Amino acid sequence: MSEADTVIQQPGHTADQCGMSPVEIKAALMIRGITFKKIAADLGVTSGAITQTVHQYQSGKKYKGFRVRQYIAQALNKQVDEIWPNIN
Repeated sequence: MSEADTVIQQPGHTADQCGMSPVEIKAALMIRGITFKKIAADLGVTSGAITQTVHQYQSGKKYKGFRVRQYIAQALNKQVDEIWPNIN
């Protein structure tokens, strides 16, 4: 496992249960040289949209940011549900 693939787990939780925290996601992206601004530019959205997706702020009863989640997961060589296990 490389440094970029390291996930800090919370006590009593497995990686499958808790996924990655927003800080862990941002750190893993930074290690790879990927900024929220770059993701926003690549996807044609605002950097605020990236922040909202990483933190998984809800809009009504739906989570937004499907394309952003896909982009981030691909950039981190992970599946979306490895990062955000409780989001549909």
